[in-house]
Amino acid sequence: MKISHKALIILLNLLVFFLLAAPNASGNTTLGDSTFPSEDGDYYIWSCINSTGDNHNIGDLTKFIVEFVYNESFEGKRSLIVNYSVEEYDIIGGSWIRNQDNIFYMAYNNSLNFLNWSSISYKAANLFLIPIPTNLTLVGDAIKSAGFLNYYIDNNKLILDYGNLTTVEITMSSLGVSTVIESITNGSTIYKWELNEDEVIIIIPMGNYFLFFGVLTSSMCLLLVKRKLDKNEVIH
Repeated sequence: MKISHKALIILLNLLVFFLLAAPNASGNTTLGDSTFPSEDGDYYIWSCINSTGDNHNIGDLTKFIVEFVYNESFEGKRSLIVNYSVEEYDIIGGSWIRNQDNIFYMAYNNSLNFLNWSSISYKAANLFLIPIPTNLTLVGDAIKSAGFLNYYIDNNKLILDYGNLTTVEITMSSLGVSTVIESITNGSTIYKWELNEDEVIIIIPMGNYFLFFGVLTSSMCLLLVKRKLDKNEVIH
């Protein structure tokens, strides 16, 4: 009976752990010749590791959510179209705030060399994911065609020039995911966001941490109580 109780408790803890630590991004979506590196409902999270400005705190989180990936015509071209949402987590306020809700992100057709970005995305430096295989020139040209800013490419880094001595440097992985997003003004970092892993970031919210450790603590208490009861039975 002791083995059964222990096995059940261990199994329960393992189950809770794997449920909480399951990856948030599952794969990619390919329609025709166009590929987007995620599917409906996938999300990625970046953490702020450096901030000297007023809008971000070190430790804040940004979540990019892929709402819908679908295939329709855009500006007369058959395209892979993506809608997205963005949520910000302020460690001081302690809550997620959705500031961009299910809006147009991009339209892409590889064979036509066509890519159209949402102005909200690139003006706010929200180029979190790009089509794969990565083509930074295509991304930069699509943004520049809107007449908003210039761009430069340095290996796997796309540098957006916002003027006024301000640039945003976006480091892209071969999987089409931004691993680092850094804003620099006059040579100084204003904010720097980093993805913990190239492929998928696994974030366990604090509430889930409490749930996991709560189950773990309860399990340990049950074991201690059971051992004490078993000891009392032996004594008597």
